[in-house]
Amino acid sequence: MLPKQRKEWNAEAIKRAVEAVKNKEMGTLLASKIFGVPKSTLIDYVISKKPVDTLLAIKLGRKPALRKKLEEGLVEYALEM
Repeated sequence: MLPKQRKEWNAEAIKRAVEAVKNKEMGTLLASKIFGVPKSTLIDYVISKKPVDTLLAIKLGRKPALRKKLEEGLVEYALEM
């Protein structure tokens, strides 16, 4: 099974597409084709009450198993060995 492909679009394209739809310059289907973003993602961003920048800051995927400081400490320890 092939891994899922996620977030193939760039942040600037989604911002411009959301603005175009909210300003009623074009519909979601046309905006998704022109700006190269998935239609379902564009719809989610348009109907969301949160600002686009907040939605773009959300990290995708699993949360790390180790905290950042612990991971850095393990890396330093491994390099010193």
